[in-house]
Amino acid sequence: MQTPITPPERRYGMPLSMTTIDNIIVQNGLLPIHFGRCGLFFCRAGQIDLTIDDMPYHIAKGDVVFYLPSVAIRVTTCHTPVNAIVADVDMDYILPLSGLVLDVENIITLLNHPHMHLSTEQYTEIEELLNLFIRKTLATTTNTGQQTNLQRIKREMFKAGGAVIFFRIMELYFSNSAPPPRRLTQKDTIYRRFVADLFHYFHLRRDVRFYAQRQNLSPRYFSSVIKEKSGKTVLTWTIQMAMAESKQLLECSDLTIKEIATKLNFSTQSFFGKYFKQYSGLSPKEYRARFGSKSGNHQ
Repeated sequence: MQTPITPPERRYGMPLSMTTIDNIIVQNGLLPIHFGRCGLFFCRAGQIDLTIDDMPYHIAKGDVVFYLPSVAIRVTTCHTPVNAIVADVDMDYILPLSGLVLDVENIITLLNHPHMHLSTEQYTEIEELLNLFIRKTLATTTNTGQQTNLQRIKREMFKAGGAVIFFRIMELYFSNSAPPPRRLTQKDTIYRRFVADLFHYFHLRRDVRFYAQRQNLSPRYFSSVIKEKSGKTVLTWTIQMAMAESKQLLECSDLTIKEIATKLNFSTQSFFGKYFKQYSGLSPKEYRARFGSKSGNHQ
């Protein structure tokens, strides 16, 4: 039985949710994850065999699987009923956190090896963190009359809790033994190098030609590979990265809107404003007024 939580953090603009799963029901060989989001699958009991982009993995208690949008995760065998926690987030939330602690080599490692096994002590710690987050979620009730300031406090509380979980899991992942080497196809390599390049250059370049030339490929072929491997176009990836960083800066930094536009290499503040509104539905000023965590809004 799947027990989805209706997370209050969504009511406060927080794109993070967790779902507890008992006696997992696998439909069409697919795990119950959101394909437009990224996250992790934390196994608490049971055993299954699955593939992640055609690479086989045996999953049991203490195993964690990471996934990105459009990654194909298929269950090949369900040996015993599985109990798990699925934590999934929007890219807008996780990208700024990743940029704080992960370099290009880290990102490629995660893409190539999206699985880790926790020791008994590590398992207990992560389960306690996830369960605490879930309990706090369930304990929060809906109150449409809440003041805006209280809503902002709750949203920031959930964001901070999610960040703690993310940073601790990344620490465990990179401190555990190095993952075994994996043989990649040429298209796998192209896709992974693109993601690594994107994390490094998205604030400067958002054109297909630039990323294609980084790998000495034609823009047309390069675009087709990225679409095939990720389910998204290069343009969609660049927009997602730029918007994630823009929202983070508007919410949490003291930078003016003009300074944010300059930081993200937009030619003018006006062009940045039009770009941001096109993909968010709000102007930068409106977004900062609604979601900004700073006491004062900077123009």
